[in-house]
Amino acid sequence: MTAISRILVCASTFPRWQGDQVPDFVAQQLRELHKLHPQLEITILAPHHQGAKRKENLGFAEIHRYRYLLPEAWQQLAYPAILPNLKQRPWLYLQVPLLMLCQFFALYRLVKRTRPDVIYSHWFVPQGVIGGLVGWLTQTPHCYTSHSSDVAIAAKLPFLGSWLVRALSYKAHAISTVSRRTQTKLQAFFTPAQWRQLAPKVEIIPMGVRPQPQTALGNNTVLFIGRLVEKKGIRFLIEGFASALPQLDDCTLVIAGDGPLLPQLKAQAAPLGKRVKFCGYLNQQQKWAQLNQCRVFVQPSIIAADGDAEGLPVALMEAMSLGKACIATKVSGADELIQHNQNGLLIDDADANAIADALRRLWHQPSAQTHAMQSAAKLSSQAVQWPTVAQRHWEHLFDGD
Repeated sequence: MTAISRILVCASTFPRWQGDQVPDFVAQQLRELHKLHPQLEITILAPHHQGAKRKENLGFAEIHRYRYLLPEAWQQLAYPAILPNLKQRPWLYLQVPLLMLCQFFALYRLVKRTRPDVIYSHWFVPQGVIGGLVGWLTQTPHCYTSHSSDVAIAAKLPFLGSWLVRALSYKAHAISTVSRRTQTKLQAFFTPAQWRQLAPKVEIIPMGVRPQPQTALGNNTVLFIGRLVEKKGIRFLIEGFASALPQLDDCTLVIAGDGPLLPQLKAQAAPLGKRVKFCGYLNQQQKWAQLNQCRVFVQPSIIAADGDAEGLPVALMEAMSLGKACIATKVSGADELIQHNQNGLLIDDADANAIADALRRLWHQPSAQTHAMQSAAKLSSQAVQWPTVAQRHWEHLFDGD
């Protein structure tokens, strides 16, 4: 591939406006890439939502938002995320073909207009499929990043899904996966011989975190941040917290985020009264304030009934970057960052007793042991801070031969 000066990025999760609660890790990645290479021209294609601008200059990139249904108020599929929306409202499956068709034509037109050096897709389904097809039609190199369970979705399409994964992955210039588990899901589509052929173009590179100053000492709070959906495992956190509470010295569990399980989780936590606080969606400033103030951060993720799972949660990486004591399940992907008993605690998923035991331990272990764990967490998080991660993305996805 020739030297890169223009990138066309296709994503389905991208902030619709300032202060949007949609995760902004794609925006952060592209901003960091632009810092590394200020001459780089970045164009973004993302679904439109009522109230969002169709075209917008973000400083580091120009974004185009394509409509996939009229009137605009009927566009309900893409935000805040496609899979949770489909679980909550199955009738939205009717919008999937419309979104993919409109994405295809919008991307094709942008490729013809902007002449990018490479098309870069976030998530294999649907962006990687559309980006790969448009790349093939226009003879434009294509690369993609696989997050969490996006590739596994293709397995639900008999024959065609597996064929698409193999064909478009072979054709891709480069591929990154956000975690070892995500790569394993991709590898499952290939025989050992096929994977040996593909492996040189695949690299595990997580999303990153922005370094932030530590501004407060931790108080007596246990913190969770994330979407209130099944794969986050929050009901096990509430159950484990309730079990450990008598030994936690006037502690409060803070659950930050929004999602379809909010009423159910509030009902579960009701007997604990003020010891559990739901504070809703947090903007960036509020999020970092909560992270700074907490004593322990918990990532209780599980594998959902439909197979949906984490890649490597950004909130966990952010907590570690502040040197917080962290408890995380192995299936969250945390075992790629946390070494048990050294820079955090790893536990089994869907196990409230394990969460309770870990909380009791962190509350009552010697302070010197806690400080050593916190220092190790902060040190290990340097590998996932954006300046380092963005450079790895650039070298693997865009700077290869």
